[in-house]
Amino acid sequence: MTLDTRPRWGLGAFWAAWFAGLFAAIVGTAIGIGLIGRDVDSDDPGLLLVSLLAQTFGVVLAVWIISRTRGQGSLRADFGLEVRGHDLPWLLIGIGLQVGAAILLLPLSVLGPDQAQGVVEGFEDARGDATIAVFAFAVVVLAPVAEELLFRGLLLRALLRRTTAGAAVLWSAGIFAGIHVVLDPSVGSAQALPALVALGILSADQAVRTRALSRSILLHAGFNLLTAVQILTL
Repeated sequence: MTLDTRPRWGLGAFWAAWFAGLFAAIVGTAIGIGLIGRDVDSDDPGLLLVSLLAQTFGVVLAVWIISRTRGQGSLRADFGLEVRGHDLPWLLIGIGLQVGAAILLLPLSVLGPDQAQGVVEGFEDARGDATIAVFAFAVVVLAPVAEELLFRGLLLRALLRRTTAGAAVLWSAGIFAGIHVVLDPSVGSAQALPALVALGILSADQAVRTRALSRSILLHAGFNLLTAVQILTL
């Protein structure tokens, strides 16, 4: 079973949605700086939260517009957006993938902080439990939904118009991992590249096999859960 290989959108739609999220994050950050103060640090929890929420909103809005203008007008019908109860074990698989990657990459940790550490450190001086809780929720729930819509919904289907399912899975995983590293070009992010590629391949493979994003969303949420736990247990 494969995804529909003839959607009415192409790779340009993916990049438009991605840039919409990036622009929204920039605008959100600017607004956050204005509200919090010009002397705010880039790792300020409130600023990180505003930026993440704005980026998530920008991506989802852009994907919804593409669905309305070039698809059937339904995120479920066009991109397979749904979460099914019987797919919950994939949350545990995501946790296992993150833990396994952390163990395998442990020898490289001497080169720099891991991918999550920079975010976690920004919350050490957080004053509001509500900010921390909302940020953790955004990392585990909102970000996986938005990114799966973007990468395994919009991008993967666009790639399936041009190439085989196997190649589309690999290309989407590479673009997913590459964008994350480019946006965070730290040693820690580079260390996480193999884990991000593995997450991308497994998520895309399940999206192709099931014609839905349920497993990939839960997998991604489980993968992000370690970061949320670190934030909540500061």
